[in-house]
Amino acid sequence: MGCTAAFGLSFDSDPSLKGDSRGMTKPFSSEVDQMMGSKKERKKSQLVRNLDAGRAQTVVALGTSLTDNGAWVDMLAEVLTTNYPGLATVLNSGASGKNSDYGVAHFNRLVIDKKPDTLFIEYGINDCVERFDLSVADAQSNLTTIVEQTLAAYPECEIILMTMTPGDKYEPGHRSYRKNIQDYYAMYRTFAREHGFLLIDHYASWIALQTNDADQFKRYVPDSIHPGAEGNAAVVMPALLDGLGIAENILDANE
Repeated sequence: MGCTAAFGLSFDSDPSLKGDSRGMTKPFSSEVDQMMGSKKERKKSQLVRNLDAGRAQTVVALGTSLTDNGAWVDMLAEVLTTNYPGLATVLNSGASGKNSDYGVAHFNRLVIDKKPDTLFIEYGINDCVERFDLSVADAQSNLTTIVEQTLAAYPECEIILMTMTPGDKYEPGHRSYRKNIQDYYAMYRTFAREHGFLLIDHYASWIALQTNDADQFKRYVPDSIHPGAEGNAAVVMPALLDGLGIAENILDANE
């Protein structure tokens, strides 16, 4: 995969849950659908194709507290280790309470020094936080910088973008209020679609669950921001593994 000199990206702020169909999660229709995944043949990610070919891979997860303390990172490592013993290394570069400004400022330590073959990026949920005063355009600029510099150093690195939870815990005026979060997630969708990156759109699943079964959503995401282990296993992992092209989620949500 090559790196373009300038992305020149425009984004669509329509919150209608658009994106690259390879990584788009389906609306949450049933727990069975989420736990078992699609029955259709999956398109395998570059990560999975390389692992299938016996090539060792380093995966770096870059993002917020949803990555730093997110059970999904260890769950992904467990799945890859189980399916590809000795081939996959998963490194956590998440940072609680930080946004993409932090990712750019500490880029070499968080990404370059770890030599990723696959890089997950999720900063949208904190880029929209009121106290950071970061516009969608500035968030896009930071994302572009991270992607361009990654591909300049590692041209074959696979970029995977993720949207996360609704994060609607705080009211307007609170320093942690998430303003227009749908616009930041829409930018991620457009960025992925325009440049052919895989998108795992967890927000679509979480919004559907929050709308259709508020009690279950509250159980999985008590503060509407950080999914617990059960929520990660029941919602995040099936979407993640489906997007990557791994046949099924071997983790039990009740573990």
